Amino acid sequence: MRRVVITAVAVLMTFSIFAADNAEAGRRDRGQRVSQRSSGNGFFANLMEVERKKNAWLRATFLGR
Repeated sequence: MRRVVITAVAVLMTFSIFAADNAEAGRRDRGQRVSQRSSGNGFFANLMEVERKKNAWLRATFLGR
């Protein structure tokens, strides 16, 4: 049961961070179209950054690092 709760929290954190990053990017880039490939800020780059933030949070929360 504890594992299910931790997994659910991790999934919710991932989606909430991803949604917040997208909202911030939308406000920052409103009206400006930038090539996603040249800037290195594509979907998978954003997804990887979200995973890194999630993993750092999990390490800090559960392992005390």
